[in-house]
Amino acid sequence: MQSGVEYWLWVAPGTSFNWKDCFTLTGCQSHRVATSPFLVLGLTNGITYTVVINGSSHGSPAGETSAPISFVPAAAGTSWTPGTPLASTLLGVRYTAASTIAGSSFTAVGSGGSLYTSATGTTWTAQTSGVATNLNAVQFGDSKFVVAGDGGVILASTDSVKWAQSASGTTNHLYALALNGTTFIATGANGTILTSGDGLTWTSHNSGTTNALYGVIFANGIYVAVGANGTLLTSSNGVDWQARASGTTLDLRSVVSGPSLFVAVGAAGTLVTSTDGVTWTARAPIAANSLYSVIYGSQYVAMGSGGGIFTSGDGLTWVPATSGTTSDLYASTFSLGNATSLLGIGYVAVGAGGVNLTSF
Repeated sequence: MQSGVEYWLWVAPGTSFNWKDCFTLTGCQSHRVATSPFLVLGLTNGITYTVVINGSSHGSPAGETSAPISFVPAAAGTSWTPGTPLASTLLGVRYTAASTIAGSSFTAVGSGGSLYTSATGTTWTAQTSGVATNLNAVQFGDSKFVVAGDGGVILASTDSVKWAQSASGTTNHLYALALNGTTFIATGANGTILTSGDGLTWTSHNSGTTNALYGVIFANGIYVAVGANGTLLTSSNGVDWQARASGTTLDLRSVVSGPSLFVAVGAAGTLVTSTDGVTWTARAPIAANSLYSVIYGSQYVAMGSGGGIFTSGDGLTWVPATSGTTSDLYASTFSLGNATSLLGIGYVAVGAGGVNLTSF
């Protein structure tokens, strides 16, 4: 951008338009753009738009514009770009928008104690975790990162680079982490449930089951944990847990809450939903793929074996997306944007053989 020039950006539906008609053209937007890049909001997915730019040094747009560029916006999660595979299978990933954590907007963990950080979700840097056991989940809260893994391993860090091990009080594998704003919760093998107010000191609670608990969330004032053999538990405080009928005996691997619907997925494409987290309904399988992760950002996105990715606007009707990989996908995270290019809301997915995908 040239110093002293004020740039105007014009965007309108269609494949061509005259910027001078923008003020009377339905759906046209005009923006005085001070910096690049610039995020345009209020567009409709699936519709062709065209953008042109012109500039002025006297406060109003000049007559000559740039060459028009046409594009079709789509919800993040629909189109995916594979990154350079990392050296280890990746089992967990997390995004944080915390401005104090420089260069580590994304943290991924995996086999053999592997741990990676990234500012963009596309270029990753290996970090030293200090352990050699599988790391399965990562969470951020209270100005620190927390990682959980096999053998009851829990690590904590304030910068995602230097890690210290916490005493979990268990040797059971830990598969999932969640946060209610002030309290961390970890779930794992043999019905293990742990809570911590600081990510360092952990307390065990009776879940009432010996089934493995693979996923856990806190949303709308309720904890929901899911696991082997269709296990589904809820709690209002993270301490006292109650079994709920999930409607399936297949393994449930992940659970998320969207705008009006809880969604849990698992083996053989299993899908169960709930409007309140307590009463659940079994739905038709999403696909034949076993599903290991489900997340909500701009839409629901579920993923799993064979690189299968599926999207849904309402959590009930699902369509396949092209992932660009046949590797199993084990974890995903929703982000508010790529820190480098500010591409808006999006997703990062990771899995077998170090596969990592982005959709912004």
